[in-house]
Amino acid sequence: MLTLTVALLLAQGLQAQHATQPAHATGAYPDPVLHAVPDQHDPHAHHPHHRHHLAVMTDATTNLTHHENFMTLGVDYEFRLSDHWGVGVEAEELLGLHNETVLGIPVFLHPFGDLRINAMPLVAFLEPGEESVLLSSPEATASESGTLWGGRVGMGYDLHLGKLSLTPNVSADFMHESTSLVYGLAFGVGF
Repeated sequence: MLTLTVALLLAQGLQAQHATQPAHATGAYPDPVLHAVPDQHDPHAHHPHHRHHLAVMTDATTNLTHHENFMTLGVDYEFRLSDHWGVGVEAEELLGLHNETVLGIPVFLHPFGDLRINAMPLVAFLEPGEESVLLSSPEATASESGTLWGGRVGMGYDLHLGKLSLTPNVSADFMHESTSLVYGLAFGVGF
């Protein structure tokens, strides 16, 4: 919790420093919904976000149903539709007794500042009959197809240093009568 508090305080300082830069210096783009004709000469105009963002994630996954922890590695891509909305793709590998590949198609909401809220459907793949780290008990196995369906809601806060970002994040996964908490850091680049 202390790490998240320090990260948020650092983000506020970086955001205040970034707010003094003109929009053209940040590589930003206008929001087509809110700014149909942006005023390029407005010194208070501020759109600091890049249209594309790619990140590598290092997370931990805690299954809250059977109290087990697993290392999770992944990648995350976001395409910003506007200042407030984005869509993307996410792929993760849970490193447990048997590795599981999890894919999602997130919708991102950026309500203010660098706060990022997302929701997505999830699909997990593992060998048919293998024990799953995502299911309700350690002995539960995947279906004959080896496919599990679920959903995720989460949030993160982007800390920017130029085109680079560090994002502490936390999410809740809901998969077949089981709930998991996914938390960690994403290291990204905007372009």
